[in-house]
Amino acid sequence: LRPCRWFYKFREVSRLYELRTAIEEFDDRHQNDDTDSCGLEEDEWRLIKAYMDLVAPFEIATKKLGGDTYPASMMVVPMLDQLHSDLQRLPETRRREEVARQRRSGEREGATTWGEDGEGKRLADRMVERFNTRFPRQFKLCAPFNALCLLDPRNLDILFEAQDDLEAAKNVIKEDSIYQELKEANRDDQNNQTEPVVREESTGDRGAQLLAARRAGTGAQVPDEHQDTVNEKIDREIEKLLKNEPINKHLNPLNWWKHNEKEFPLLAKFVKANAAMQPTSVSSERLFNKDKQLFGFTRKSLTEEHGEGFIFLHDYLNKRLVAEEFK
Repeated sequence: LRPCRWFYKFREVSRLYELRTAIEEFDDRHQNDDTDSCGLEEDEWRLIKAYMDLVAPFEIATKKLGGDTYPASMMVVPMLDQLHSDLQRLPETRRREEVARQRRSGEREGATTWGEDGEGKRLADRMVERFNTRFPRQFKLCAPFNALCLLDPRNLDILFEAQDDLEAAKNVIKEDSIYQELKEANRDDQNNQTEPVVREESTGDRGAQLLAARRAGTGAQVPDEHQDTVNEKIDREIEKLLKNEPINKHLNPLNWWKHNEKEFPLLAKFVKANAAMQPTSVSSERLFNKDKQLFGFTRKSLTEEHGEGFIFLHDYLNKRLVAEEFK
């Protein structure tokens, strides 16, 4: 196999495995000829299958992230968590399948590709190690992916098994700049409140303080010592949100937030500001490719405004409306 990107190599290996029967028949027919043989033994075919089983989930995830309908960033943590889970479960699942196959065929149970010392098991362990290095804790501590996953009504906190992961996601929400103006306004309101002149008999509960202020005729407001800060309001909304049951995986989470915006106004602000963020640069790279194809040597007189309009209409026609609706 020539050196290339992993998904091209994966497709080459997959095609080779699909042609296994034809290759073995070819070798049987020409075993006495001078024709070069594929020369793959049964153990080598099993190792190829093990490689395919381990890499297949990554190909599915890559197609999902690089497809025509680009996913939002709230899918990153669930996708990484699923990949990590698949890598950990696969060796034991395949080992049981190999043992069952040996028993059905009457073979003596022995070492398997997915056994403790098998090549498949060692390859899986190395991939898990590299995966944990590249995506520590499945990005559950990485902003804004962890916060968006927490606010996804399809998942909520079911993926946050560790309490510190959950707290990290909450802090990302509370520290977002979208709440800066609200926090400053809240801080100004607290600073503008003045202490009233309270007579000696009014020292006591809050009702006595209000009565004393009215008697004094100052009209001043007694500061509310229990006035909630923006962070406290966010905490209460998160606590209320996490009491809900996750919605169906096939439903659109943005539609859910649209219908529940009034119930969670602060969290809805965060979702509006961050939920549309794409996790990859695929769409931008494809736009650059369209730009390169449009402004070619044969269209040197095309203006920048017209070119931008062509690209916009192309995307609008393909992604937003079908051809008949556009007409």
